Amino acid sequence: MNYKPPVKSSVKKLHDRRFPSDQNGNNKRASTTGKSAYANAYSLSSQAPSQSFERRMRDLVLGSPQTQQPPAREGLPPNVHVVENLQDYKKVVGDEEERIVAVRFYATYCRACKAVAPLFYQTAVKFPNVVFVDVPVSQKNAALHQGLGVQSLPFAHIYHPAGGLVEELKLTRNHIPGFRNKLDRLVKGFCDLDEEEKID
Repeated sequence: MNYKPPVKSSVKKLHDRRFPSDQNGNNKRASTTGKSAYANAYSLSSQAPSQSFERRMRDLVLGSPQTQQPPAREGLPPNVHVVENLQDYKKVVGDEEERIVAVRFYATYCRACKAVAPLFYQTAVKFPNVVFVDVPVSQKNAALHQGLGVQSLPFAHIYHPAGGLVEELKLTRNHIPGFRNKLDRLVKGFCDLDEEEKID
């Protein structure tokens, strides 16, 4: 069996792929002394025209026009509203005079919030006559969360048209059954009293 060396043209193609030339036709490997071929190839691939990691994180935290997108409404039940500012909150929650309103405060980066979201939407399907509101935390509406006394995330408020804010509670997966029970009792017209409020 005779050994045949690879064709020169295929070797050149492989070499050019691994060590691309600059605009003048100079091999970039030759211009970077002291670096291995792999370090040089890595440095070339990391110099992509995309934004740096720090810039992307800064834009994510502080919000840039490219990253600020309206919240997705796809796949949500029809009685779920997404509110991102005080004016919309007043319109959807404060101006509701006929139906009970259940509000979920959450953050997109919060694992517990992500875990409870499908259960919150299932609850919305179970109670079609209740208005459900999603309020994501952001830099723009942080004052809204603080002003409403949101202690932790995920958190819920329940408003009754005749009584205003009637319930404040945590809304983790463990608290969903209690949340649904409180909604059910309010929809049926019952009112729960705390132990110290009960009359003997």
